[in-house]
Amino acid sequence: TEPPSGASNKTGVIGTSTTLTDLRSRTNYYIWVAAVSYKHQGPYSERRNRATYIDLFQVTNVQLRKGVSAGSSSLRVSWSGQTGSGITYTVRYSTNSGTTTEPPSGATMRSRITGISVTITSLLPGTTYYIWVNVVSLGYEGDYSNRVWQATFSVPGSPTIISVSASVTSNQPSLHVTWSAPSSDRTIQHYQINHHCMSHGQLLQVIVPYNTIKSTITA
Repeated sequence: TEPPSGASNKTGVIGTSTTLTDLRSRTNYYIWVAAVSYKHQGPYSERRNRATYIDLFQVTNVQLRKGVSAGSSSLRVSWSGQTGSGITYTVRYSTNSGTTTEPPSGATMRSRITGISVTITSLLPGTTYYIWVNVVSLGYEGDYSNRVWQATFSVPGSPTIISVSASVTSNQPSLHVTWSAPSSDRTIQHYQINHHCMSHGQLLQVIVPYNTIKSTITA
C-alpha cells in the first residue's frame, strides 16, 4: 500500500479523476491515490496497475497491383511501415466500399503479416476490391490506412471460330484458322490454339499474339 521511493507524483488534483501524461508506451505503471486535507495526507489506496497503449503509427502509401495467380484474379498489396519483433499487419478487403478509414462489417481479413506486402488470391475477376491496412503490436491495433481500391483482371470471353480451311504447299499440309475476338479483348495478351489429330492421338498447342485473329497450322 505504499509507493516506492522516487515514484512520480501529481498533486493538487481537484475532483476524483485525472489523466497522467508523458508516459512511456508499452509500459506497466502502478498507481496509488491519497487524499490531502489541510496539508495532512491520508493513507494510500490499494495499488492498481495498468499498461499504457503502444504508440502505433497509421499505415500509409498503400499500393495495389493486379495480377493472375493459380488461374484466378489476384491483387498484390504493399505499404509503408515498420517491421520487427512484435509488429504485424492486418489487411482487410471487401467488394463493399465501407468508409475512407473503416472497412465494412464482414470484410475478409488477412492477419499476422510480418512484412509490408501480401498477395491476395482467389478473387473474382473483373471486380473492384476495397483495401484497408493497419498495424498490430502486442495485441493493440493501429488506425486503418486510407481506403484504396482496384478492379481485378477480367477473364476473356470465348473466341468464335469463323473458318478453317485446308491447303497443301510444297507437299506440306496446313490448316488456316480464323476467329473473332471476344468482347474483352482489351485484357487479352495472346491466344492459345490447340489442335488434335484423331488418327495419331497428337495434341499440339500454338500461341499467337493478342492482336491476331487468324493462324496457319502446319504438319
